[in-house]
Amino acid sequence: ISLCQIAALSLFEFKTTVYTKQIHFLEAFTTGYVAEHMALKLAPEISPEVAYVCGTFCNIGRLLGAIVFPEVTDRIYSSTISLTKPRTWTQAESEMGEVGHAILGEIASVLWGMSDEVFAVVQNHHQVLSPRENDLPSLSYELNALVSFSNQVSHLLLLNSQRIDEEVLESSLNYFGLSREKLEELVKKMQPAVEHARVSISSI
Repeated sequence: ISLCQIAALSLFEFKTTVYTKQIHFLEAFTTGYVAEHMALKLAPEISPEVAYVCGTFCNIGRLLGAIVFPEVTDRIYSSTISLTKPRTWTQAESEMGEVGHAILGEIASVLWGMSDEVFAVVQNHHQVLSPRENDLPSLSYELNALVSFSNQVSHLLLLNSQRIDEEVLESSLNYFGLSREKLEELVKKMQPAVEHARVSISSI
């Protein structure tokens, strides 16, 4: 059903002029492909299919914003691509006093019948991760950690490093026991994810 939901949501008409449907789904599918790949490498107890769907939907609040609040969404996106004052989407929302896309995502998840896993990831995909303890983390927390990390990696792959949340990225590296050098290697290996995403949006 989730793949059907992806197809259905891609049919929505964006009312934005700057933050286009192609931009949204290129980022969404890239995050999904990254999460799917990294589930196999970093969190083998998580289904790659679940990781893909949760990665693709984690920023679904932006999609709802593009439909319901197009001018605001365009203003936020334009702010995040500025190279003179780098900021994350969340920071731009806060600076402008706008409703966060995580909250919009919670609403969208309920409206569009998303799974509990997607709802939790939408809520928490910008969460700073706690270090892994001796006890195994819950599957829900592990999935959120995977998608949070994938979301940051997608910014690197799409050359949007100005939108990276360094605190989230650093906590993700610590959580999965990765160095910055390992991150660079991972990004190089994940380059095909962008091409997969471009193919996926070619029919949108």
